Amino acid sequence: MSEHIAAHPECQQAVSGLRLDHKLLEKDVHQLSIMGDRLTDAVNKIQEMNSNLCALIKIHTEKHEHHSETAKALDEDFNHLAEKFNQLHNYVNEPIEDSDEYKSIKKTVAELERWKWMIIGGAIALGFVFGHLSFDFLSKLLH
Repeated sequence: MSEHIAAHPECQQAVSGLRLDHKLLEKDVHQLSIMGDRLTDAVNKIQEMNSNLCALIKIHTEKHEHHSETAKALDEDFNHLAEKFNQLHNYVNEPIEDSDEYKSIKKTVAELERWKWMIIGGAIALGFVFGHLSFDFLSKLLH
């Protein structure tokens, strides 16, 4: 067959062109193979980055949830402290005369003063009685 090709210069040119095209196609296939390998590497790296980003997002989501829980707990603590502060503020600013403790103490002091004056009055009465009595009949009774 190569004799037939050699006899026809047009065929020879066509075969040379085909060989050249074949070589060019082999080169293109080789370059496409290299590009395919590079694309495979790039896809693998993108998948790796994707899994890393998913892990980061998961970590950030957990941190955000923890932060939200902590913020809620702090808010509850703050509200509790604010309530206690308001109670203390109201207690400190409440007039002493209006407090139950003051009223109880005032009642006790009034009772003690009443007893004190009753004892003093009784002592004065006894003193008056003993001062105006003659003790002569007592001495006669004792002898």
